[in-house]
Amino acid sequence: VAAALPPSPKKESSAAVAQAVAEAALLSQYRYVDFKTDKEALPTALQSLTLVVTTQQANSVRKAVTRGVTIAEGVCLARDLINGPSNKVTPTYMAQQAKAVAKKETKVTCKVISFNELKKQGFGGIVAVSQGSAHPVGLQADERQENHCAVWQGRHL
Repeated sequence: VAAALPPSPKKESSAAVAQAVAEAALLSQYRYVDFKTDKEALPTALQSLTLVVTTQQANSVRKAVTRGVTIAEGVCLARDLINGPSNKVTPTYMAQQAKAVAKKETKVTCKVISFNELKKQGFGGIVAVSQGSAHPVGLQADERQENHCAVWQGRHL
């Protein structure tokens, strides 16, 4: 698929359109197929997308497409975790996924706090809820270094 972005006096508007196109292209292709037995019967995925831009738009559009792809990949991962059955998407599985993202992304760190450490640090609510579970609970701290944003997820909500 190819699309031409019209020249725009504002670089930001071309970049915003490019980001939206990248996000939409990837998100429209999302399918949860982990438990599909006949994966060949699924619709064919989009193989490539070409955006035709002016030389002046190239750098800002390239960055915007990268940002759009990153956002869409994150949304697809979140959808997979939401759509997965609870016997697959356990606290341990969530911790593995968080570690994999942190390993892949250079500006993201992940620390998984164990059940015993949660007890020591006084996370009584999470500890109380998890005592009835067959799967050990953990708390993840995912930190994005460039803007000092931390995400805490307990019991993987």
